[in-house]
Amino acid sequence: MSILRGRVVRAVCGLWAVLLPLPLVPLTSGCGRLESSTPAVTAASATATAVASVPAVTTEKTADVRPSAAPFTDGEKVLLEVKRTLQNKYYKAGFTDDELARAAVAGMLQQLEPQMASWNKLLPPEEMRELGADLKGEIVGIGVEIRFEKDSGISDVLGVIPGSPAERAGLREGDKILAVGSKQYKGQSLRDVVSDLRGLPGASVQLTVLSGVTVRTLTLQRARVAYDLVHAQVLPGQVGYLQVRLFSENTDTQVRTALSELLQKKVQGLVIDVRGNQGGLFDKAVATAELLLPKDASVVKVVRRQQAVQVLKAQQAGPGAGLPMAVLCDGETASGAELLAGALREGAGALLLGQKTFGKGSIQELEELPNHYGIKYTAAVFSLPSGVPIEGVGLSPDIEVNLALPEAATYERQLSRVQRVSDGAARLQQDAPLRAAVQLLRARKPL
Repeated sequence: MSILRGRVVRAVCGLWAVLLPLPLVPLTSGCGRLESSTPAVTAASATATAVASVPAVTTEKTADVRPSAAPFTDGEKVLLEVKRTLQNKYYKAGFTDDELARAAVAGMLQQLEPQMASWNKLLPPEEMRELGADLKGEIVGIGVEIRFEKDSGISDVLGVIPGSPAERAGLREGDKILAVGSKQYKGQSLRDVVSDLRGLPGASVQLTVLSGVTVRTLTLQRARVAYDLVHAQVLPGQVGYLQVRLFSENTDTQVRTALSELLQKKVQGLVIDVRGNQGGLFDKAVATAELLLPKDASVVKVVRRQQAVQVLKAQQAGPGAGLPMAVLCDGETASGAELLAGALREGAGALLLGQKTFGKGSIQELEELPNHYGIKYTAAVFSLPSGVPIEGVGLSPDIEVNLALPEAATYERQLSRVQRVSDGAARLQQDAPLRAAVQLLRARKPL
């Protein structure tokens, strides 16, 4: 899965914030999302969405919507003329050929199709490296999940990864990272924080942390931090719970293992939790859906350029096929997670509970350039098997249920809290959408 020069790496579907969207390792702000309030796992972690190299799909709304304008002719000649003009007459002297080429590439990706500008991007080498690590489910950092506020520059710790440098140093939920080294982040981005938290294994990083009313200085050693993308448990009433945080290289394998364990415990229904899941590798989202669908069930429709619509189907019955299912979703459920939710609703009769999903139905591909930069470009869009589009639309839940927020708690913090509760009965008390899903499955309501 290494990124190869001049080769398309993977097809990705997910939110790209400063990186891509990921679950405990996320940064994302794509599609107009604000970096200032995006949950991220930094190891820092950043949410990453993955590019998958499987057939891409189009939501039936792939019309060319470029702004009308007079034809722009003699492009190469004009480009050279603009380059000469900027180098010789621009008020700021010293632009190199490479600097202008970089700006031209970045501009192409942003301007050719404005509605896809959030997803199309020129990525510097460090972002390419970080993206590769995110998609593998392993990062080098300190192992914290944060929510960044741009106006204050403060990173709110939502949680820490067990066994990570952050946990060993005593960093806890509710702590606030004020500075990394001597650097503060007011007016900057989540990616700036994440980049400084990450680094080489064994390298030290100093944090200024506010714990309650006490300001502490902590010195941590960065390390390789692996995070679980899948969590499973049995809830009261023999209902299985399966949380999928992101679609990385190992997600489908982890889901298969989790399903096997749940089935051994004789669960009678299954709740799939993709709240906060912002996508990831397209092929892994498809593979995960296949584990829960009957044989020949349609997973997704894909279209690349002018190709005919391709319908991807489950090649065989998945181990979870036949179980009554409910899917938990919210406004951060995006791309590959929307693919999964829609496929289960249409192919397995699952009900969706929670909030309307984000609405990202496009697939990006990555290609590394000769100078180790990379381009992320939209290669396709996808729709549900029935043809229902996702891009710009999202999925409305069958049953709308809100997560109750204690006083002064943000949605991101409360979701992170309840998703970490290991006691099933306690979890049901705190998580209204999950409680509604379990009650529905217990009652054996026709789906």
